[in-house]
Amino acid sequence: MVPQSQLKKLNGRRLDFDYKRRRKGKVPAEEVQQAWDKFTTSKELAERSMFILLQNDVDQLSRLATLVTALLDFHRNAHRILMGLHGNLQARLTAASNKPGRRFRSKKIRIRSEHNSSIGFYHQPSIAADSKLVLDQPCCRAMYSFHPNQEGELDFNEGDVIILTNQVDTNWYEGTLGDRSGLFPVNYVDVLVPLPLP
Repeated sequence: MVPQSQLKKLNGRRLDFDYKRRRKGKVPAEEVQQAWDKFTTSKELAERSMFILLQNDVDQLSRLATLVTALLDFHRNAHRILMGLHGNLQARLTAASNKPGRRFRSKKIRIRSEHNSSIGFYHQPSIAADSKLVLDQPCCRAMYSFHPNQEGELDFNEGDVIILTNQVDTNWYEGTLGDRSGLFPVNYVDVLVPLPLP
């Protein structure tokens, strides 16, 4: 807003000019002209202040409009990303619900006793419907799948039983799976029958 002091001065100069103009002939023409000049000067100052105020309002509104546009863009992008994520999760949920259910089955595993040559049986819960496994030599079961990138490493899937042939160091075993042999990480398997002590 135009300052009150400026408006008060403008109003006072207008009254002064009106008074002197009505007394034209009794008041010298120079005083009337001087009152007019003071009035027009005050009027121009008030108009300039109002223009600056309005211009500032336009600048502030322009910045506010830019901010609102940026916020709209942000929320549009967030909405698009969330909708994509929602669709992806729904697709995974649908695929998971269409998979056949897995049942636990207890299976016999044959293991040779260390004290004598007798063979005993014990039950171990399993998700797979594998055949009976003979554990009369050092072996381990894969807890995770391992698909190596290096030559000389053994590829296997979770649940595979691997025959242990050697422990290379604290991090690597050597073993065979079917007709394949190679190295694999110790922390990927659970030892069922350990290697004999050296």
